Amino acid sequence: MDGADREVVTDYLRWLDEAPPARAGRARMRAPVAALQAAATAHADPWVRARCLEVLDHVANDASTPTFAAALSDPVAAVRARALHGLTCERCR
Repeated sequence: MDGADREVVTDYLRWLDEAPPARAGRARMRAPVAALQAAATAHADPWVRARCLEVLDHVANDASTPTFAAALSDPVAAVRARALHGLTCERCR
């Protein structure tokens, strides 16, 4: 994961967390999916990895199946739990 992707993801997640609910819903439609997928398995911060998986679960679930599968081997349990949810939750799919 390069520095540009890392910055895009960090800025997007910060903006998403600070956005009012109505704006956050629209923001998810314009999510930087490729950067989020890269960060979900390669970012140094486990909170960011888990948050990326959460967003991907809602905006690009089917396209992110390989990302969720790769994240199942993450060393942090919370990240693995998000990955498992992304793969198995019928409601989100």
